[in-house]
Amino acid sequence: MVAVCPEQIAKIDAFARDILHIPTAILMERAGAAVAKEVMHLCKKGSRVLVFCGSGNNGGDGYAAGKLLLENGYSVHAVDVFGKGQRTEEGRAAYKAFCQADGFSLSFGVADAEGRLRECDIVIEAVFGVGARQDYPQEAVKLLADFARARQENIQSPLFVAVDCPLGTDALLGTARDDAFVFDATVELTLPKIGLHSYPARRYAGTFSLHSLELPTDVIIENFNLQNNLTDDEYVKDKLPKRISEGHKGSFGALGVLCGSDAYPGAALLACEGAMRTGVGMLHYFGSREVMRLLLTRRPEAVCHPMPPIADMTAEDAVAFVTQAPEMSAWLIGCGCGRSEGLAHLLRAFLTTEGAPLILDADALNTLADSAYSLMPLLAKCKRLVALTPHPLEFSRLFAHQVSEVQANRLGMAREASCLHGVTLLLKGSGTVILSPSGQVTVNTSGNTALAKGGSGDVLAGVIAGFAAQGAALDDACVLGAYLHGLAGERLSAELGEAGVLPSDLPIVIAKEMKRLSQMN
Repeated sequence: MVAVCPEQIAKIDAFARDILHIPTAILMERAGAAVAKEVMHLCKKGSRVLVFCGSGNNGGDGYAAGKLLLENGYSVHAVDVFGKGQRTEEGRAAYKAFCQADGFSLSFGVADAEGRLRECDIVIEAVFGVGARQDYPQEAVKLLADFARARQENIQSPLFVAVDCPLGTDALLGTARDDAFVFDATVELTLPKIGLHSYPARRYAGTFSLHSLELPTDVIIENFNLQNNLTDDEYVKDKLPKRISEGHKGSFGALGVLCGSDAYPGAALLACEGAMRTGVGMLHYFGSREVMRLLLTRRPEAVCHPMPPIADMTAEDAVAFVTQAPEMSAWLIGCGCGRSEGLAHLLRAFLTTEGAPLILDADALNTLADSAYSLMPLLAKCKRLVALTPHPLEFSRLFAHQVSEVQANRLGMAREASCLHGVTLLLKGSGTVILSPSGQVTVNTSGNTALAKGGSGDVLAGVIAGFAAQGAALDDACVLGAYLHGLAGERLSAELGEAGVLPSDLPIVIAKEMKRLSQMN
């Protein structure tokens, strides 16, 4: 599903007005109707509604919603948060229509607003939307936040509905202010906002409902360079590698896997199973005989190449391996390898030569991050395509940030790192984000805590590498991997509960989800 940045919304509104000839007043009426519909879904007729309105078009949307709710039997009061009225002609018209419908409006005062909050059943927050925040209403936010948090403590408090963007969150970066609070619902207008679906902003939005305002979404997409996306079945299904009827094993790629060790043999097994269930034509495993024995017990389809431990590699060994290894269409490196100077030599040899794309995970990332090896500068110069798949701790090591900083600004930091180093980057976690070097952003919407187990990331890395080996672009491979991995967690949770799902359960269910998507019309 296509998503937008805040600055694109202003351009789309102007396009609707100037090219599609839909007046802003009509869009405001439609936005008000969308918000009123959500309120009527949450609260019965006769409920008491309090609308917090800013001075821009978002505030006008709030007044338009209030008018419709009054006409449908709700008791509605509005609060002019800044006490300055509406600054646009359309907003002033919406305010006038609200008052003519017997709506009551007052300027913000803590005592009055607190009294109204205690008496109301639902609050509509229409202060800013995705617009500018030069005049942040701290007193109003504190008051609303106190009431919202009271409900979390089982104290009676109204429900909260945000118009387009919850107060205190950033619709571009997905960040949230310290005073942000949790809404029950967010009514998104026109198209989803990419930042709201990334954490930490996502945790404050509640349930999303999307209303197109009757705008022709396909025309908008054609006329604007909308690169950002949220994963769903429709978006992901077309990225699946095609299975040509006359294909053979050579038609579907060859994946080289340099994962696992005698200490962590399971990582190699999980990565290989994940890759093989994607449909890759040949999987070549390079590792110790101990790991090979385990792998062949479970997956005799793998082609195994015994080699000395990666940890014992010299620089000369690494160069010889990279130059003499069979030709692959992608390489997966790192899961369960253990950090070592030998792995650093191997990574340097890959990063300084031309060849197939690299998917680097786990110990490959930790070795990259080790300043003693000076590998990070090689990424931007690398002639291979490279995908990095860190979790937040690995990301913090790679790019020298505290984990808390990463989690507070996941989307912004991932975007910066991807562009700076010229890599495809998948930052794991709730709302996994995938960044391409061009700046395209995809936020994954699938998954749950069933995936929060050791070994789950090894499966994900294998799935991504399997798709890359079949010719998928690295960002598409990451999108496919994240979405299918998350879907498998959800499907298994329905049967086993989130606590009962094992990473080794995931590959076969990923294959089933691939089949379902491929059969969609």
